[in-house]
Amino acid sequence: MSVLPSEGIGKRLAEYRRLAGLSARELAERAGAGLSRGVIANIESGRKADLTVDQLIAVCAVLGIPPSALALPVDQPKRFVRLSGQNADSVERRTVRSWAALEWFHGGNWVLDSDDGRPNAASTLSRAIAEGVREYVKYHVASAANIGHGTELENIEKGLKEAEENLRKLGVDLTDYKIDE
Repeated sequence: MSVLPSEGIGKRLAEYRRLAGLSARELAERAGAGLSRGVIANIESGRKADLTVDQLIAVCAVLGIPPSALALPVDQPKRFVRLSGQNADSVERRTVRSWAALEWFHGGNWVLDSDDGRPNAASTLSRAIAEGVREYVKYHVASAANIGHGTELENIEKGLKEAEENLRKLGVDLTDYKIDE
């Protein structure tokens, strides 16, 4: 039997909130995003199962957890999760184990492609961007930490420049914004 990703989100939220030592009111106040103690209580009780993306990210940032920890039943990796599809033709292909949904959610090797099972332009582009950003971050962190010396540092800087160029070719905005922009 499969579940929607939102099933159990209240239980997961309550558990992580308690582990963080926060009351529903404290979580709502810190998260903002239009959340109140009542909204948090309604989610935790199961009366409300939906959050906006902004609310999900704000709550997870306050709790110090990845959004996938609330969005998916990661505590049940073998559970089947229905990602989309209402008719018999699409339900099977869009119903996956929780661990596979988690891997997809984090941009890993498992992807949900088009209905015919082949990669489409959207999945190909998003995958290339995700892989490019991971590569960029790896080199950026190494460069900022001044890991290595001489040739090793030169290779890190070269890798960073190549990663930046690859991302630019994919249309990724690498503008160095300030926090108030």
